[in-house]
Amino acid sequence: MSVSVKNTIDNVVEIVRFETLPNIDEAAFIQDNNAVELFLRDQPGFVYRSLCKGSGENEWIDIVYWASQSAADAAGKAFMSSTHTQGIMKYMNTDKVTMHHHPVKWQYYLAEETAVATS
Repeated sequence: MSVSVKNTIDNVVEIVRFETLPNIDEAAFIQDNNAVELFLRDQPGFVYRSLCKGSGENEWIDIVYWASQSAADAAGKAFMSSTHTQGIMKYMNTDKVTMHHHPVKWQYYLAEETAVATS
């Protein structure tokens, strides 16, 4: 059974648009993103991440939800020096990266309801 949940928490969504270098091994790039997950798990305020393939040949969109702008800022500073994130840098065209943060004012999602048996 699905339950509708409405939430007005002021999270921050980080949207990073970037291009990879031409002719990368896409499967290897996605596999190497597993190390980014290790980095994110250790970041205070991390909520959720999606990596999306853009409409351009080498275009990608990385969407990360943070509990606050300060959490996003702190993670951004730590990202470049983390050993977990260095593996994906070899794929990226660093001249083609843009990052924006946007405050979330309303969100809606579906959650699975857990049935609890009572005796």
